[in-house]
Amino acid sequence: MAKLEKEKLEKLQSFVANKESIIKEIGARTVAYNLIHKLQDQLEKLEVEQKEFTNEIEKEHGPCSINISDGEITPVENKE
Repeated sequence: MAKLEKEKLEKLQSFVANKESIIKEIGARTVAYNLIHKLQDQLEKLEVEQKEFTNEIEKEHGPCSINISDGEITPVENKE
């Protein structure tokens, strides 16, 4: 049985290894890309929930600013 010359075999192996490396990288980036979309969806839902909660607070306390560190409520005047 004939064998490929060492140099040619090494070059062919290099092509295959590089191709496999690129395929793995594409897979990893695809997973990361999908994860980004899931995180963006979670962020959007969280922002909606926060806005709804803020609206509840404003119904109870009127227009206000809240210090997120200590919960202090400062009334905000309507600019009309």
